[in-house]
Amino acid sequence: TGKEFWWGAVVDLVPEGLRPLAGGHLQTLVRKGLILPERSSLAGEDAFRFHHLLIQEAAYQGLPKERRAELHERFARWIEEHSGDRVLEYEEVVGYHLEQSHRYRVELGASPADETVRDLASRAAERLTAAGRRAWGRGDMAAAANLLERAGTLHGPGEAARLALLPELSEALMETGDLARAGAMLEEALEGARAAGDRGLEGHATIMNLLLMESTDPKARSEIALRELQRLIPIFEELDDRLGLARAWRLTADLRWAQERYAAVDVA
Repeated sequence: TGKEFWWGAVVDLVPEGLRPLAGGHLQTLVRKGLILPERSSLAGEDAFRFHHLLIQEAAYQGLPKERRAELHERFARWIEEHSGDRVLEYEEVVGYHLEQSHRYRVELGASPADETVRDLASRAAERLTAAGRRAWGRGDMAAAANLLERAGTLHGPGEAARLALLPELSEALMETGDLARAGAMLEEALEGARAAGDRGLEGHATIMNLLLMESTDPKARSEIALRELQRLIPIFEELDDRLGLARAWRLTADLRWAQERYAAVDVA
């Protein structure tokens, strides 16, 4: 499914006996106006798009869930194999199709602990996380929050990989103004970090919580922030956590600026 699809992908995904006929069927669909030629974003691949979203939906809904799960996974693999050195541009697409394959398998009764299902979840989360971080880099916070949250959902509650995403996700949610959900993500991260004895994660979640308090409880933040940062900076130094140190010193600079201690801002 999607706005654009490629001749080569269709040939690869249909049953082997139909592959010699796939080109003729595509041309017939073009003549009937059900699909249209499209400018291809993949070099060397002829592309098409559906004439109308309802046509796409009708074709998709006619597939059993088991078949959808298989095709989503195979299409993700096809994109990875055919996008070459541009694969990073398609990580969100690949992540989406792996995510859908995982979803349908779970809906059909597969255990989340099943090796195939876990592998799909891991691969989908990896792609969605990378796409979410690139969205962050270009300033698209709504997309970053959406992608990172979907990546986190693919990991089970309490899993280290999920917990590690929550500080980033909470910051993206703060940027979009969703403070309540950001707070909930941070609470989960702090509880999980303390249960696991993960001082680095606890430190990152604490800093994000201090950033959140600037909007939700600035008086309390002003009383505890510097004390917390003085506690956390040695921990980040011990762990050689450069991102943690960068976040801690950035927040220290903000707090010193508010106190009009400009020399301390320069140091931070």
